[in-house]
Amino acid sequence: MAANAAPFVILNPPKFGAACNGCGRCCQDILCPVAIAVFGSVSAPCPGLEFRNDRYWCSLIGLASEEYRAFLMFRMGIGRGCDSCFAEDFPDD
Repeated sequence: MAANAAPFVILNPPKFGAACNGCGRCCQDILCPVAIAVFGSVSAPCPGLEFRNDRYWCSLIGLASEEYRAFLMFRMGIGRGCDSCFAEDFPDD
């Protein structure tokens, strides 16, 4: 885990497509393609996930050069809204 890693704090995830609130659920459940390229075939949660300032962050973004950061953010889907679907997103039948 990253140097600032903390025990997992449970934050409520936003609805699918809503702005990211830093809940970290996506990175706790599965590794993105960038994390797989960096860390190999390790199990989730992502070793690059860190908790600071009351939210989760990707430590890989902070380590990247400015030129590469935009590519990583695009590849990870950062800025496109929540891309994780959770059971609470779907009404009970």
